[in-house]
Amino acid sequence: MPWSKQHRDKTIIHDVSGIFKAGEVSAIMGASGAGKTTLLNLIACRVSLQSGSVMANNMTYNYENFGNFANYVMQADILLGTLTVRETLMFAANLKLNATE
Repeated sequence: MPWSKQHRDKTIIHDVSGIFKAGEVSAIMGASGAGKTTLLNLIACRVSLQSGSVMANNMTYNYENFGNFANYVMQADILLGTLTVRETLMFAANLKLNATE
């Protein structure tokens, strides 16, 4: 998925590619300000690209169909304080999938 994200006159992300395999947990790590949130926002189509495209399974996609194959929980997401992390994830999954455990 080669693409660029520019902030004013500065290129923040350029020519990035990666593989995220189904059924595996992946982590994006880096120092504060390294571009992790920008990368995730681009992958989730939450911000516009200046050039290039984002692809999954060799196909371009958009904000509307991103949820068909992936999800992104934002850093400032609203969580219920009475639920454990597992309960919160199960709650969100049940809303999305409308399925049992």
